Amino acid sequence: METRRIFRIRESYAVFLPKAWCEKNSVGERSEVNVMWEEDVVVVKPAKPRSFTARVSSPNIDVVVKLLMAALVSGYDEVRLEVKGLDLGLRHKIMSVARGLYMLPMEEGPDYIVFRVEDVKFDREKLISRMVSTLAFMIDHLITAPKVDPSLLESVDDEVDRYRHMIERLCHKYPTGLCASHVQLARYVERAADHIVELARLEPPRELVEALRGAVAEFVKTSSVDDVRSVFAFIETTDKIRFLLRQLARDEITMLHADRVIDYLTNAAEVYIDMITRRSPVVEI
Repeated sequence: METRRIFRIRESYAVFLPKAWCEKNSVGERSEVNVMWEEDVVVVKPAKPRSFTARVSSPNIDVVVKLLMAALVSGYDEVRLEVKGLDLGLRHKIMSVARGLYMLPMEEGPDYIVFRVEDVKFDREKLISRMVSTLAFMIDHLITAPKVDPSLLESVDDEVDRYRHMIERLCHKYPTGLCASHVQLARYVERAADHIVELARLEPPRELVEALRGAVAEFVKTSSVDDVRSVFAFIETTDKIRFLLRQLARDEITMLHADRVIDYLTNAAEVYIDMITRRSPVVEI
């Protein structure tokens, strides 16, 4: 890190960019850069698209999916995928996965595909809010549905996963001061959703689900207000909720998944404390 002085040019302010950074990123006079800011952080990035190439030595769909996912969340704009033994069946599978990752084919050859990643600049906090409301929908389904449908919850959980991927991508492409907290939140909510899916497969007692539903509802309320007292109040209730869940769980595996939901919600609540503290230099409880 370096300390540099700001100087004034007419009605604007300027600071010199490090020469080594400019050379590394091929930025010179008249080059365009993206400037992002959030609270007290300003980020400057080259405006040119970023490209990624993955060369896979065998037709392994699992490897391909993981590499495409990594390219997406790492913020690349163009992805060239080269696969030895790329037959028609594997190509169709790759295309299906790519559509779900907002990747559009630009060019194809016998053993390669080039994708362009379609970017939609969602607000990260709105995406997290969607994840939280989706979590509430999932737990409501366990209570209100005449017959619980684990496959429906799996598809909803896939949507939660996509929200998390979008948040990670946005934080790589447009990094700001709160990105670390947003990624943590997204991962905790996603993992809570995973355990709700596992609970659905176990057909847990209705009373246990009602207790979890109450905890999720309190978390939803807490996440929607920028109030540190509300967050601490939620955290203080979690021990009572755990005690109640232990009384209601029929077996250890059911208790494990219910307990993990509470764990991840508590972790997420602690991240909200960090965010509130960052936004405000004075906190009163």
